Amino acid sequence: MTRSPTLDNIANNGQGTSEISYWQDLDADEAPNISNDNPDDLGEVGKAEQGSMRARTLYLNKGYGVADLTAELANSEPMQHIRNRFGTYWTRQWQRYLLGAARGIIASNIANNAGDMVKDAGATISATAFSGRCLHCRRCGRHVRSHRRPLGGHEPDGQAGPD
Repeated sequence: MTRSPTLDNIANNGQGTSEISYWQDLDADEAPNISNDNPDDLGEVGKAEQGSMRARTLYLNKGYGVADLTAELANSEPMQHIRNRFGTYWTRQWQRYLLGAARGIIASNIANNAGDMVKDAGATISATAFSGRCLHCRRCGRHVRSHRRPLGGHEPDGQAGPD
């Protein structure tokens, strides 16, 4: 993620919602002008258009704590562990929000615009789709997908086995 002073100012407005202006992309369907040596031939001038969108500012927080006795009994520093993992926690939270927003955009596009942004690749993403065969556990021979997560020491061997 990259921090933007402009977005920081919008987020700090204290209202929780904001109106953000932006420039529309240039229209790629407009043909370019064909140049010649005649100074009286004027080319068409394209225009740049502006749009706006509404944004919602999320104010998130998360606190962790442990009892002093925990550090004594564990013979380690649980707060140090929390400090070490806190950045990863927020990275995962932002990923969750980003994927949720993307799902919402796609769902809205399907419902309101006939899914013109959605391209069907024609296949389901699965281990079988990539390998062309079922994955089986080395220890018990069952399909890997029949195991509950985590596999608990069972590892896929990539070998096709009996269904």
